[in-house]
Amino acid sequence: MTVADVIRAAMALTPEERSRVADVLYDADAPDQAEVDAAWAAVAARRAEELESGEVTGLTREEADAYLDARRAARGA
Repeated sequence: MTVADVIRAAMALTPEERSRVADVLYDADAPDQAEVDAAWAAVAARRAEELESGEVTGLTREEADAYLDARRAARGA
């Protein structure tokens, strides 16, 4: 079956059926939320360790705002 065959068959479906097919196809490529959550938890833990060990230092709100303003200005935004 070719892509064109699949599209032709899908177009023969009712709007509700096409919507269901679209949902299934969209979800087929979605990452596993548990994996995404675990990856973000690992990043957060690593960054917390870096702060606690003194490997990196945090910025004050004012420093962060100034840094972001300078980046924005450098991009011409």
